[in-house]
Amino acid sequence: MLCLITGASGSGKSEYAENLVCRLAQREGIHQKVYMATMEWESGAARERIGRHRKQRAGKGFVTVESLLGLRSQEIRPAARRTEPAVLLLECLSSLLANLMFSEGMDRKAAVEEILFQAKMAEKLYCHTVIVTDEIFSDGIEYGEDVRAYCQGLGHSPVSERRSGMSVLKSLCLACSMYSRIPVPKVAWEEKNMKYVLCFFPWIGIVIGAGMYGLWRLRSLLGVHIPMPVFVLTGTVLPIWISGGIHMDGFMDTADALHSYQSRERKLEIMQDPHTGASACISLACEMTLYGAALYFLLEERQILFLGIGFFLSRTLSAFALLTMKNARGEGLAYTFVSGSSRRIVLAVLSVWLFLGVETAFYLYGQYGLFCVAASFLVFFYYEILAYRKFGGLTGDLAGWFVVVYELVFAWLTGIMGYLWNL
Repeated sequence: MLCLITGASGSGKSEYAENLVCRLAQREGIHQKVYMATMEWESGAARERIGRHRKQRAGKGFVTVESLLGLRSQEIRPAARRTEPAVLLLECLSSLLANLMFSEGMDRKAAVEEILFQAKMAEKLYCHTVIVTDEIFSDGIEYGEDVRAYCQGLGHSPVSERRSGMSVLKSLCLACSMYSRIPVPKVAWEEKNMKYVLCFFPWIGIVIGAGMYGLWRLRSLLGVHIPMPVFVLTGTVLPIWISGGIHMDGFMDTADALHSYQSRERKLEIMQDPHTGASACISLACEMTLYGAALYFLLEERQILFLGIGFFLSRTLSAFALLTMKNARGEGLAYTFVSGSSRRIVLAVLSVWLFLGVETAFYLYGQYGLFCVAASFLVFFYYEILAYRKFGGLTGDLAGWFVVVYELVFAWLTGIMGYLWNL
């Protein structure tokens, strides 16, 4: 176990850490408890603090190892390769980072990498590792560049780096809960959990594509025959059901705004109006009728697989647009997700998803597949022009409109392509 204990100076964090190590050792029958001290003792205040800590841990059975550079010291590493189980208490991370940056002359990045390396080494050498550090960024004081770099280095603790893995999982849960009805554990709507939400947005399209393929397979599974009209009607509703209707809601709001023929400001107000207008209802009926008609063209299993690419690409391109285009309002749910995103990482991941989508299209239908995908991209370009001309940028409702329209066009292209392929 790797545990990080933080707190202000004099908060009692050191005593708490010592007691935690003693409890861990007692619970698991470990006799060796190592106290690694990293503080410089030249100043009077440092000597007084060291003396207080020695008195505090007296009688607790700690073996004290003084090392200003932690496990980096050459005389420490061989001694640390013990065969008997042991628990390590490193006191403290703040001093270790200061020694690496100011005594050894490392820059912040190198010092952080060294600390992370030492944390991994400690996990291999010791049954449990407890690290004490000071609280940062809470005093409201403006410091110089060197001190700010030092404080930022403290922010990259071994445990905070490990938490990044948890933030990825939490982003996945948020993507599923926001853009679908897929049951996932409840996650707090905090900015730190939103970093990678848009990376997983296209995955919802994979789930919808898998649902459509499963519905198609039911037509021949165990001799059960599902009439084509039943497949068409169910297939029309299935994407809306899995996505929770979030994109269809944006499609209807945008339809009301577009057919109002009002000013840009008024269109944005109409999109926020909770009431549903006649244009929205008419557009919904037309969209679902046309989508169902397109499904009638799907006559073979490979077409169903290709249709799934459309669900994936629609969400990939929608996420691309959200990250690269101006937001019309500067607020709202879409703006919140984009603001909390790790932009460069998300764009890199979306580029990979886009490549995989195009590659899969080529694998299924060769040059016809590439032509179909290229033709569908025209919807994306039209979407960008429409967003800027009519609304001055993107909104969450417009993003939903794009997903619905793209998937409608892609369904028709899939049907037509399958027909041409079999000629």
